[in-house]
Amino acid sequence: MRAHLLHSNIHEKKTFLSLKYVKKISSYVDYLFFVILGYELYPFNGTSSAEFIIGTEDCSNLEGYCNGPLKPGSSYKVKIRAYTAPEKFTDTVYSYTFQTDTDNTALLAGITVPLVLIFLLIIIVIAVKRRRRHGPFTKKATDCHIKDDSMSIPESEIITSRPVKLHNFADHYRFLSADSDFRFSEEFELLKHVGRDKPCNAADLPVNRPKNRFTNILPYDHSRVKLMPSDDEEGSDYINANYIPGYNSPREFIVTQGPLHSTRDDFWRMIWEQNCRSIIMLTRCVEKGREKCDHYWPYDTQPCYYGDIQVTILNESQFPKWTISEFKVCKLDQTRIIRHFHFTTWPDFGVPDPPQTLVKFVRTFRDRVIPDNKPIVVHCSAGVGRSGTFIALDHILQKVQKHDYVDIFSIVYEMRKERVWMVQNEQQYICIHQCLMCALEGVEDVDSMRQEVHENQGYEGIQNLEMNMMKE
Repeated sequence: MRAHLLHSNIHEKKTFLSLKYVKKISSYVDYLFFVILGYELYPFNGTSSAEFIIGTEDCSNLEGYCNGPLKPGSSYKVKIRAYTAPEKFTDTVYSYTFQTDTDNTALLAGITVPLVLIFLLIIIVIAVKRRRRHGPFTKKATDCHIKDDSMSIPESEIITSRPVKLHNFADHYRFLSADSDFRFSEEFELLKHVGRDKPCNAADLPVNRPKNRFTNILPYDHSRVKLMPSDDEEGSDYINANYIPGYNSPREFIVTQGPLHSTRDDFWRMIWEQNCRSIIMLTRCVEKGREKCDHYWPYDTQPCYYGDIQVTILNESQFPKWTISEFKVCKLDQTRIIRHFHFTTWPDFGVPDPPQTLVKFVRTFRDRVIPDNKPIVVHCSAGVGRSGTFIALDHILQKVQKHDYVDIFSIVYEMRKERVWMVQNEQQYICIHQCLMCALEGVEDVDSMRQEVHENQGYEGIQNLEMNMMKE
């Protein structure tokens, strides 16, 4: 604080001046603030005012009155006492109240220090994640062309062959599961961009866009299934489906979306043209109030036409978790028998619980399918997540019967090169490992699979007809 002494008619006398008292408003006591004594002077030195700074004095080496610095965030009043002799003086009235500034040092420190610590923690976490990404399955690279994600590794830099001996698989699973599945997350992240640079030009044609259930799940051109074109009609050869490799052949499976009402004729046309004898359905027609797939087969034993293809239900076996049906499919004078395996308890974006259920379903399918070279149709709703998980597990369960190692990463990698997002999420990727663990440990028993059979009694000689059809 600065105090000013104004010129008063006292030029002829030696004057002692004292800024004597400051009154602290908060406590209502007189506070001796600053004193100038011992100086015989004319305080104004020929000027009309003199300036004294209050609150900056150091009292350690002063004698007499000394008040030291003002307290922050306090209110004060000041008055001036003028002496003409040691015992002769006069006082001014108290000044207006003034307020000292608040000391915000503690508050600023309380805000700044945590922010700095949080910033440092974020930097450390990012550094650790980047270091871990360059782990034992990642090639070193001097120039990474990263697409859409600065934390992703280019496909060309990923080591795709990651075999694990079966006797070491339990330890391998525990290693990936440690730290809340951290290494599962790392491994699955490496699959993020596999195949995503491949063109989907046919799917993006204006005439074909309405045939796609989801606008972001389109078949790659190089592996898409082509229908026989009709009358040179543009887009008549298109269906949202791709060939996918299995254990037995590079085109063992056809993976497609759940048919729309407008595309179910194309679906049956594909079944007929590709001479398929098995359909794996991994979704319900309606889930959580939303249509996931059209009911593309008859509701009862009456035959239905889909285009020029007639479909009739011959029999249906209902199990707690799935249903197996047999269809008679006819076109002109030709007849075929097709088995329909419908898994009814697999949640969208999720996994079957317990995983043994899926192992049992895959084994049931593999035991009943005819071992030939005809492609097997697999679909869920989008034809990526559940379909990819099923095919991967079918591949693995066959492989471990003849080999002493397994390479789950490589299997999913190869599927993703043929169709986008096969095994769509990390939970499904982990489920494949869990299913293999159950198979290796012999823990496959689930609730008894008591069946109820509903047969079309009006149809005779089903088995004989099926055997004749299998000879085609």
